Amino acid sequence: ARKEGVAEFSPRDSATPAWPFETPRLPHDALMAGIAARVAHPGFVHTFTPRGLATTCWAFATVGIQDDAVMGLFADRIAHGNILASFQSQEVSMTVWAYAMLGIRNDQLLAQVAQRLQDPRFLDTFTVQSITITVWAFAMLGFRHKDAMAAIAEKVSDEAFLTMFSTQ
Repeated sequence: ARKEGVAEFSPRDSATPAWPFETPRLPHDALMAGIAARVAHPGFVHTFTPRGLATTCWAFATVGIQDDAVMGLFADRIAHGNILASFQSQEVSMTVWAYAMLGIRNDQLLAQVAQRLQDPRFLDTFTVQSITITVWAFAMLGFRHKDAMAAIAEKVSDEAFLTMFSTQ
């Protein structure tokens, strides 16, 4: 991808081309630098949907590009305002997984996620995998939130939820 082309990417365009580069180990530095530059363009991060934010965070982590400035923009976008209320459970788990994989602890983002996890209706939408990934990410980042963990503990101790766990 040429840098000029990347400069014209939409949020969806920014997320889509990044993730395939991890599997075959294709060169991705130039593409990711272009995506980072596009994301850093003033106001651009505010045009992302929840899926676009989660997928782009995931893409940066998957290809191992640690761009603290870009991840900071994403965290600010998610932690401030009400966009987190529109995130699906998978988008939450993908996002916190990305921050954990990159070793970037953003307490404002994590606190907002922890607050969201305390809503039983939202927590009920989590699969075993999404809860596991989210708790793993909190642990990897050394983030503790007593009330969120209590809500998760109550959820996973429910007999109906326990039947969904597998040995894999």
